[in-house]
Amino acid sequence: MSWSTRVALRGVRRHPVLAALAVVGVALGVAVTVAIDLANDTALRAFERATDAVMGRATHRIVGGPSGLPDALFTELIAAGYGGRAAPIVEATVELASPARGTWRLLGVDAFSEGPFRPYLAVGGSSRVDLAALLGRPATAVMAQGPAANHGLEIGSRLSLQRGDDQIEIEIIGLIEPRDEVQKQGLADLLLADIATAQEVLGRQGRLSRIDLNLEEAEVEALRSSLDPAYQLVSASAGRNSARAMTRGFRINLRALSLLALLCGIFLIYSTISFSVVRRRPQIGTLRALGVDRRQVLGLVLGEALVIALLGTVLGLCLALLLSNGLLALITRTLNDLYLRVTPTVDDWRAWPLARGALLGIVATLVAAGAPALEATRVPPRAARQRSLIESRYREASGRRILAALAAAALGAWLLGRSGDLEWAFAGFFAVVVAAALLTPSATLLLMASLRPLVGRAFGGLGRMAVGGVVNSLSRTAVAIAALVIAVAMTVGVATMINSFRTTLIDWLNVTLQSDFYLAPPGRSSVGFDASWIDEAAALPEVADVAGIRQVELPRAEGVDRLLVTDPGERGFELLPEFPDTAWDELAAGSVLVTEPFYRHRRIGRGATVTLATDRGPEAFTIAGVVYSYASDQGEVIMARPIFERFFDDRRRNGLAVRARRGADLAALEERLTTAFADRLDVQSQHSLRSASLVIFDRTFRITGVLRWLTGIVAFLGVLSALMALQLERQREIAILRATGLTPGQVWRLIAGETALTGFAAGLLSLPLGALLATLMVSVINLRSFGWSLRLDFSPQVFAEGLLLALVAAVLAGIYPALRMSRTPPVVGLREE
Repeated sequence: MSWSTRVALRGVRRHPVLAALAVVGVALGVAVTVAIDLANDTALRAFERATDAVMGRATHRIVGGPSGLPDALFTELIAAGYGGRAAPIVEATVELASPARGTWRLLGVDAFSEGPFRPYLAVGGSSRVDLAALLGRPATAVMAQGPAANHGLEIGSRLSLQRGDDQIEIEIIGLIEPRDEVQKQGLADLLLADIATAQEVLGRQGRLSRIDLNLEEAEVEALRSSLDPAYQLVSASAGRNSARAMTRGFRINLRALSLLALLCGIFLIYSTISFSVVRRRPQIGTLRALGVDRRQVLGLVLGEALVIALLGTVLGLCLALLLSNGLLALITRTLNDLYLRVTPTVDDWRAWPLARGALLGIVATLVAAGAPALEATRVPPRAARQRSLIESRYREASGRRILAALAAAALGAWLLGRSGDLEWAFAGFFAVVVAAALLTPSATLLLMASLRPLVGRAFGGLGRMAVGGVVNSLSRTAVAIAALVIAVAMTVGVATMINSFRTTLIDWLNVTLQSDFYLAPPGRSSVGFDASWIDEAAALPEVADVAGIRQVELPRAEGVDRLLVTDPGERGFELLPEFPDTAWDELAAGSVLVTEPFYRHRRIGRGATVTLATDRGPEAFTIAGVVYSYASDQGEVIMARPIFERFFDDRRRNGLAVRARRGADLAALEERLTTAFADRLDVQSQHSLRSASLVIFDRTFRITGVLRWLTGIVAFLGVLSALMALQLERQREIAILRATGLTPGQVWRLIAGETALTGFAAGLLSLPLGALLATLMVSVINLRSFGWSLRLDFSPQVFAEGLLLALVAAVLAGIYPALRMSRTPPVVGLREE
């Protein structure tokens, strides 16, 4: 064992608690970052697998408007020589009534065309699927073995599918045996039927949802030019990439929050390594006097940091595997609420997030240890025991820290000002956080100077000594205060952002939900229902008016366009202030409105055109205005129903909005609606729909709250580490005070006072930073992530809780060091020298 290794291990053995705190700090930072990466990656892969199970191995697909494609188009493709490379598809999301209740994907296929696309349906495959029966018997389907077993189904079981007024029975005649985990996940919620059966079940006789193709590159343009303008040839990769694009902002926001935990861990590491250097100054001075050069000293300190990094990273990866289970459940629930249905499992984990997290933890630790390591190389032997020299040098560096802070702030402002890229916005956000951390020591000095007279009058000599203790140990306390400032500021900023979002959402719901009741099919069925149900609801005596709700997805090369159809005269939206009220008249005349996320993401507004895939072919519509909407961060196009019916053959509805007559008994009307549409539509009152929306909102931000607490724990460990270091460093100082008459109780109160001042300073400094971070999150980050304008809501309660959190965290962290200092006999401290 080399001398440097022995020296490093001796330091760890002498102060195992401090070394353990540093390891835990690294571990928690790595664990949160890797767990979020794992959960994000796993959920996204689960969706991609489900998409691949439906899309198969197609390179391209032909799509049309909401009414789909005629059967005859597939026949024409076969005649044109695409036999064996084309497969017709009917696809819909359906709601099963029993026994496997819930939302399922129904995929109608031509089994004899499927071999090149979905091998699990290939003729002669290993699945227990009777293809002849699937083709020859109506109302039959197959499903994967896993979901069948989960719902107690077997071959011969029957399922009930709700379609309009009818319940259609489907018999399970085969079970697919997935060949691997990828296929198992892709088939988790899939029902496969013959294409004729799917058309009959869905009421789409003679129509296809799309045609999958395997094309050579040279064939693409020739086929595209030969197609009717009403149909589009698009790349299959657009569908596969839709989830990645759809959830991009959500995933980046989570990753940024996880990196904040690692940033707080970096402060903890810096504090620990810096203390290690200070404790070893006499030792380093002796080594330098014996001929050890600067490079060897640098290697000694970085070697110790590397050991901490390796131990912390290994522990962090183990914690990540445990933590990611809970985070995966939270992320999956949020994705299911907001975006898409996924059923990920831990079997989807990949090694890359673990490797990336390990590399990040090691690099972050070595970067945090860089400054203390360089400081160690500058220790002259004669100054090895001069503690005052450390503080004087730290004070002398304040000017450089301020200049660095200004540079970081300027960089942050420039990055935040760059339009478009969310990653640049987060880089600017982190630059602002770093600038605040660099300003913390100078701000702490100013704050202590202003508090000294007040504390002195309130607590006498011990109060003045407590202020002096914070100031005289600034090289130690400033790092702890900075870590706590960042953690509390993030807590204040995120809480303010969530409050602002919630307040804005409530205001928007009050504007949007104008009807008394809303009726929609159970789950997320895309089948829709006949417009005659409007007359059925309107016939009830308590009903004043019924409006049909229709939302459709229109294919485009990069994904889908979401179209919302509104009845003439309906103004259930609020225009952005810069757009005139004449936009409503233009909407009725044939223009469209777009929601704010559409406007922000596409960067097109009033006067521009948006091309939609209609049943008459691609049509360009002029944008008349932009409205607030928080229903989807993907954006929607709003079209008047008469214009929709001119370009689309679709007359179905997704839901009904019912207004009661003035003075009507709403409870009685709700009961009548529930009875009239039993097993067909779910009935929700305006109040219950608003409450359900807020429940989903609160559930969405639950994972954010978990990440805030984890970041706070890391910051708490940073404060504890710094105070432990101070306790060891000040043993002689405390021993002299004890020898001159200070009682153990007075020592305890002195240290507790210093700790409280540290927490109070961190709390006060975190408040303006928290307000700034909230403003950036609302005005820049959120706007670029999701395209939503939010009204800032600065709640005094949030700021009071932030101040209390910093104070309580510091006081709790200081209890053990204060007890140790007060109970250490003076002779022990004096003997240290």
